[in-house]
Amino acid sequence: MDISKATAIIASAVLLCGCAGSKSSAETGTETTSEPFVTIDAEPETIVNPHFRNILWRMSRSHISLQEGRYPDHTYDDALFYEDIEFCGMNCRLIYYLDDKGHCNAAEYTCLCDYDPADIVNAYLDELYCTPTEDPKGGDAVYRSLWNTNIYFSEEQEETGYRIHVRFEMPEDFRESYHRHTMEFDENGDPVTNYDPSSAASAADTEEAE
Repeated sequence: MDISKATAIIASAVLLCGCAGSKSSAETGTETTSEPFVTIDAEPETIVNPHFRNILWRMSRSHISLQEGRYPDHTYDDALFYEDIEFCGMNCRLIYYLDDKGHCNAAEYTCLCDYDPADIVNAYLDELYCTPTEDPKGGDAVYRSLWNTNIYFSEEQEETGYRIHVRFEMPEDFRESYHRHTMEFDENGDPVTNYDPSSAASAADTEEAE
C-alpha cells in the first residue's frame, strides 16, 4: 500500500467515524485522581525503539506522563486514562494498564463510532505494523505479533454505534534487556535508529552462555 492510499484511508476514517464519547470496560478500580489537561514542563525522553507510542513496557506512571507531555485525565490504581487522543483519524481514549507494581504492561485505544470502521482500522494497522496472524489464545480479535508487542483489534456493536478496541500488550516472553533504546549518533551527528532485535537477542544468548 502506497502513502497516498494510506492517507486516503485515514481521511476516510475521519469522515466515517463520528466519535460519540469514550467509554470503556477498563474501569476496574476506584478513580484516585481526576485532573484537567495539564502539561508537564519537561522534555520527554527520546527513545530509539519504543514499544508503544514513545514509551517502553514496565515504565512507571510518572514516566508515562512525562512521555505523553501531560498528566492523565483520570488515574486509577491499575490504569491511566488520556482523553481526546488521535488514532487512525479518530478521537479516542488512550488507556495505559498498570501491573500491581504500577508498571505499564499494556495500552489501548478505544472509541465509539457511528459507522463500522473495521476495514479502515485493519488497513491502517497493516500499513503501520504488519498483517494479521492466528491468535494463539483464540477469540474474535484480529491479532498481530511483533517482536516487542502483541496487537489485538476488536469491536462490538452498541445501540449508538460500534465500539472499537485496539490493544497493545507486552509479550509474555518479553526480555527488555535484549533491546537497545538509548540514542546513538553516527559520525555526522545524526541519530542511528536502525535496529535488528534478532541479532541483539543472539548476542545476549552468547553472553549468558559464557
